[in-house]
Amino acid sequence: MTEAILTWEKLGEYGELRTFRRSGPPWHLAIEILREVDGRAWTLRIPLDELRALMTVLRSASARLGAPSELVFDEDGTAVLTSDRLRGDRELYALVLQQNDDLIFALWTREHLRSGWSWSLDAVFVPIDLYRSFIDLLFKAIEAAKQPNAGHMPNLRMAQPGVSFP
Repeated sequence: MTEAILTWEKLGEYGELRTFRRSGPPWHLAIEILREVDGRAWTLRIPLDELRALMTVLRSASARLGAPSELVFDEDGTAVLTSDRLRGDRELYALVLQQNDDLIFALWTREHLRSGWSWSLDAVFVPIDLYRSFIDLLFKAIEAAKQPNAGHMPNLRMAQPGVSFP
């Protein structure tokens, strides 16, 4: 697999955001959230030819969260902000999840299986207070991923968070 790192940023005390342009099939933008505190890690993969859907979801989610309207949560503690179709039987959702007193911003895909719609393993989660900086960083990664020679392969042991690789 060919991989080019696009961004590597600290998300406060929460963890790190890393974005990669990866070969496929298909070529895709990989968004990773890594938490050293508890070892959790999440990855969302969006094919490069479907970045429009990701941008649409990010813009709509940002507008919804920036408006003073109240979020409506279902019985599971999920508020759907927006969604868009991906290729095949897949959808990308922007959600706010309520866990106890914490609110979490999530980007998550669903797939249509024989048994019906199911949430996939492709998902990333950040605390709601980080959503704006997270979305801004993703827009930068999307722009970088569109470039034919995006990123390069730095020695990750020597690289530091906060560095973008155009």
